Amino acid sequence: GTGTLTLGAKMGTGTVFLVNGSGGLINLTSAANSTGAYQFMGGTVRVGATSLNHTNDGTTGAVGNDVIRLSSGAILELQADLTRDLGNTRGDVEMVGSAGFSAFGGDRTVSLTTANPGNAINWGAGNFVADNLILGSAYSNSTVTLTNDIAFATLSRVVDVRAGTVAGDIDGRLSGVLSSTGGGLVKKGAGKLEVTGANTYTGDTWVMEGGLSVSNTSGSGTGSGGVHLATSTTLSGTGFISGTVSGSGTIAPGASPGILTVGAVNASEGLSFLFEMTALDPTYGAPTASGNDVLHITSATPFVTALNASNLITVDFTSMTLNPGDVILGAFYAASDFTSAIQNATYNYLGTGGLTVNVSVVPQDADFGTGLEGGYVTRFDIVPEPTSMLLAALGATCFLIRRRRNG
Repeated sequence: GTGTLTLGAKMGTGTVFLVNGSGGLINLTSAANSTGAYQFMGGTVRVGATSLNHTNDGTTGAVGNDVIRLSSGAILELQADLTRDLGNTRGDVEMVGSAGFSAFGGDRTVSLTTANPGNAINWGAGNFVADNLILGSAYSNSTVTLTNDIAFATLSRVVDVRAGTVAGDIDGRLSGVLSSTGGGLVKKGAGKLEVTGANTYTGDTWVMEGGLSVSNTSGSGTGSGGVHLATSTTLSGTGFISGTVSGSGTIAPGASPGILTVGAVNASEGLSFLFEMTALDPTYGAPTASGNDVLHITSATPFVTALNASNLITVDFTSMTLNPGDVILGAFYAASDFTSAIQNATYNYLGTGGLTVNVSVVPQDADFGTGLEGGYVTRFDIVPEPTSMLLAALGATCFLIRRRRNG
């Protein structure tokens, strides 16, 4: 089944096998569960700071003293940070096939050391996963961060991020540098993955399910390749992407709200866009607190192809109180005039209170933190609903007629 099994008693000596292939949760609550190794096969196993204590050769250690072997899709759900050697001897963590980590009761970090500390983990070697790296679980309520640098070699590697119990939360984070000599990143799973490093892998990034948040502060969060969004997926964050974003998912800059920088946009497969506005003008130099969402496009040709009716642009004003005459700037920003690229898209406005929105592209100087640059930004003019304007005009006409008759 998919329920929860709580084990509070010590489970004995020797190697402990926990086979949980059904996808349920095993909750280990004892402060000293075994005197030997653990082998977790499938499912999710939740452990506390002392739940994996082992007494071996007269020594007791927090979160285990013997090897922890994760295989067959097993997820170790942590209630404390985990720092372990990556290996298959006493005191190590060994990851076989597909395996990973999740967090419960607070954000947790996982730091795995290798035989050569400071070097990147090689995917598929040195007791690290050969198949999928799993982050998050269906039972987690916090973010788990793997801090290591990881080398993909020549293959595209799958990070499977499971959606936890907190909607919209970052379920898994990779904070190290991701590198390759041709390989890329494939994001699977319904959860949200955040990458924060200046990554150098040369392959493409494929977001097949869920969401990807790019939040690096230097370099490119997705290496030098392009980013492809499958239908119903979302790209967000306040970082920098050097390549072109394409596909049929949604680009939603920021983290409510914020500025996301990309090389170019290819919307020919039906990309959608979601922008949140909370102020009249964005603060361009504060990507994590910009007031308005901005998609900063750096290429001389920002849009590879012009948007059409299949490209939905949703602008959310629900955090504002709009008034006729308001002028709001945000959404797209590029070095050249992109009016012709966005004029045929489909627009959806939220929180207008019956007011009409006119959209245009206007010149705007901006400093994104590297000096003032000239460019163009999307402008939204708030005007009364046409029927209100007509009624106001009719009222004025009647007033003039009345004055003339009375005069």
